[in-house]
Formats: sequence, structure tokens, C-alpha cells
Amino acid sequence: MQHLQKQLAVLSLFALAAAGLTACQEVPREQNAPLATPKSCVKTITPAASAEPAAVKPVENGPVPAVDLPDSFGTEPNIAAGTGPAPKDFIRTVLHEGTGTVVSANADVIVHYKGQKWNGEVFDDSWQRGEPASFSLGNNIIEGWTWGLAGRNVGDRIELVIPPRLAYGELTEREQAAKDAGQPLPGKDHPLAGETLVFVIDILFAPPVTEETQLAAYTQLLAQSQPTG
Repeated sequence: MQHLQKQLAVLSLFALAAAGLTACQEVPREQNAPLATPKSCVKTITPAASAEPAAVKPVENGPVPAVDLPDSFGTEPNIAAGTGPAPKDFIRTVLHEGTGTVVSANADVIVHYKGQKWNGEVFDDSWQRGEPASFSLGNNIIEGWTWGLAGRNVGDRIELVIPPRLAYGELTEREQAAKDAGQPLPGKDHPLAGETLVFVIDILFAPPVTEETQLAAYTQLLAQSQPTG
């Protein structure tokens, strides 16, 4: 088992090098970016929790907006606009199944992703920025991402439909009308408040389960890694 864990760590470092990730610097983001500010590398690695239960379970393989070439992991997808009223359910559909490390709900991950509103309006796209992004699922990120990625595998391409309650908060009809009229909503003034969000996410990296001593060595190696270009 110990030998296997070391192999997983080495393979994960190769994945990082292939992604061209190096010194930890914040990636410039637009003001309305929907997620925590990503970094161009993972500064510290959070070990995967092998038996961490999901606090919120998505509806698996429910109806989601169509994606062209859904099995094309690593390439930018085109996502159709949703049809009809936005669903109330939190939905996760697996478009391509990977066989890598299982993602923990508190893990640091490296992903490519595209996000749009239910109506098809794209608000964020890592492919357009030209590099993947890294996030800590256990810190400063919307719940739909934490529970949407938890339990999946590196190498997966998934599509999430995230209702407002697991994104930036629900709005009443009065609040939605005020927002549409450009009026301020203290405490609910995020541009994506009240929106049902759709994401296609390619999971490029998540750390394997490691013991603390292995984790320390793994993190040190990661800090010294260089991009491949």
C-alpha cells in the first residue's frame, strides 16, 4: 500500500507538470468571477479523506443542458441553454468517467471549467483564460462545487446544475424584481444571486490519500516542481 501511495504521488506530480503549473501566483479574474480566486498552483496539499460522507447528495445523471462532444475531456465544451424553468434539484451528470484519485470534499483540485447561467449566458471559462485553475473545495467556494466534485475521480468530465441555494443565494420575487431594476440588495448583491448555474468541469488533479509524513514530502516536492511549457 505504501508503495502504491508513492506511485500515486509521483503520477500526480507529472499531472501538475503537464498542466504547466509553477510558483503560486493569483490568476487575474474578472470582478464577477463566480468562485474563489484560483491560483496557478496548489501551495499546500489537503489530503483526501477516505470516508468523508457527502453532506449534500446531487441527483445523479438527471436532465441537464446538452453539451457538444461531451466525452472530449480536456477540450472546451459548448453548452446549450437550459430549456423551460430552471430545475430546483441539484444535478450531477457524468459525461466522461476517469479512473484517477477520488476527490474528497476538502481537497485542493486543479480543473478546467466553463460556467454559464441557465439561460446560456457564459460568465466564466478557464479555457478562454488559457490555463486551468486550482481551488480548495473546503474553503471559500460555493457548496454546489464542493458536493458536485466530492466522490468523483480525476479524469472525470462532469456537468453540474446548481440551484441558487447551493450557489449565491435565493431571491424572492420582490428581490428579483429589484435586482432586475438595478436596485441594491444588501447582503444579496452578488451578480449571480438568484441564478441557477450550469458548469462543465474537467477534473485534472486531486491529491491521493497519504499519511502525514508522505504528505509533507509530497508538498515539498510540489513546491519545487517546474512547468513543462
